[in-house]
Formats: sequence, C-alpha cells, structure tokens
Amino acid sequence: MWAGADPGKVRLLLDRGANPNLRATDGSTALVTAARFGNAGAMRLLLARRADPRASANGALDLLRIAYGRNDPDMRLILTEAGIRLTDPAGHRPARVESRCCSRCGGRGAHNHRLAPM
Repeated sequence: MWAGADPGKVRLLLDRGANPNLRATDGSTALVTAARFGNAGAMRLLLARRADPRASANGALDLLRIAYGRNDPDMRLILTEAGIRLTDPAGHRPARVESRCCSRCGGRGAHNHRLAPM
C-alpha cells in the first residue's frame, strides 16, 4: 500500500477492502510506510482500521526505530496508544539502534535495516 504519504489514498484503499497488514517484499506494512513518511494521520487511520503494529517483518521494532529516529513525539504517542511498549522491562528504548544507523538515512530510520543486537 504505497499510499503512505496520502491519508486520502489510504482511506480509499481501505474502503475498497485493502488489507492493512499485507507485507511488501521488504517485510514492511502500510503502517511502517506511513511512519517512514512521517504521516501521523495515515498511521491513526490504519490503526483505527485494525492495522497490526506488530505485523511487519521485525514486529513493532520497525515502527519504534522510525519513531525514535525521527524524534517524533506524536508518532511515539500513536504507538503508545496502540499498545506498543516504548521501553523494555529494564527501561531501555528498544529502538536505540537508530543512533548507530547508517549514513544512507542519517540516522532517521528512513529505510529498512536489520536491528543490531542490543
């Protein structure tokens, strides 16, 4: 669902029966795509239409990595409201790998990385 930058297109696709949890070839979902574009409106719409924040190949870590990499408090709030824990039981951010991200995205998490071990 490459409509991540346009909530109107996301709504249209969902209204016509698109599966919000379908994975792209890279393992990402429409919710991850919306997060990559920084589109909080599309994220809220997808979640309201039962998008599973854990459905991408790396589970919720893709979304957390993007939210922390973008330093976007609204995105983190959306994820918290969706039931995603922003820290592990010890209080560490699971997405802290963004600070070690590659130069391709400047640490913003704008593309799909494999997470480094914590």
